[in-house]
Amino acid sequence: MKFLNKFFGVSVVLTTFNGKSKGFLDDAINSVLSQTYDNFELIIIDDGSNDNTYGYVCLNFLHPKVRVITQENSGVSNARNIGIKNAKFDLIAFLDDDDVWYPQKLAIQVAEFEKFPDIGMNYCAIERVDKQGNFLNFQYHIATPDMYQKLLLSNIVDATSGVIVKQNIFDQIGGFSQITQGAEDYEMWIRIASKFKINSIEQPLLKYRVHASNDSRNIDKSMIALEQMFEKVCENDISLDKPRLLFNAYKNLANKSFEIENYDKFREIVNKMAKIATVDKKLEAKYFLSFFPLLIKFARRFR
Repeated sequence: MKFLNKFFGVSVVLTTFNGKSKGFLDDAINSVLSQTYDNFELIIIDDGSNDNTYGYVCLNFLHPKVRVITQENSGVSNARNIGIKNAKFDLIAFLDDDDVWYPQKLAIQVAEFEKFPDIGMNYCAIERVDKQGNFLNFQYHIATPDMYQKLLLSNIVDATSGVIVKQNIFDQIGGFSQITQGAEDYEMWIRIASKFKINSIEQPLLKYRVHASNDSRNIDKSMIALEQMFEKVCENDISLDKPRLLFNAYKNLANKSFEIENYDKFREIVNKMAKIATVDKKLEAKYFLSFFPLLIKFARRFR
């Protein structure tokens, strides 16, 4: 797939809501402006912030490469789509307002597109950091030729802020879905993988900020988002087994609930899985242990 529509370079789409108040926006913007690769533009979409983020960015980031667009609050999907529509370059990169790129990120990923002109998208490994920016760990899931099947099982694209996509792909498959809010990026990667090649870069090229929470409402939101997403995915590919896809999605959420010690939610999700298919022995063991949180804490001390 060659570059067809515009000019070779990167349009960076940074979406923000109340970025001024969060306190990370300056670092995110400066990490783009500090890139060693020079042929880019930065499009900042303010999604109806109520803390004057738009005015703050306009005043503090007067730069020939920066454009700022504001809209009524309508969600990250619409914000990203506005950025894509206003992009002038052949490649689209995404950045969330609390993540930070390494200086060489664009240079390395653009080189991948030049080396492998048939790919439609690539993504990089990430450095996970906490709210204060302290190192947690590195994370990387390698792209494989069967990315479509892999993504149906789990979202192995480590962070939206690590993704670059050819602009003309969006002309062919459309923008981010507003129906699947909460899993809009995951649904997009599945759509891209169903038609185009994806590759990955093992080198970490960004700091991805983790906002830890064991709030069951976040798990519930993720569950609803995944259910809506697989509804849409299965509409696009009627050969798929939606109950099996949901079973795998629930399994990932169950394991996440167990890890954050939300055992009530863990058991709720496992019970939901059991209505679809038989759960494996490992999950059954976790289910039993979930009634004894002190035993789990003791066991984790000796990992």
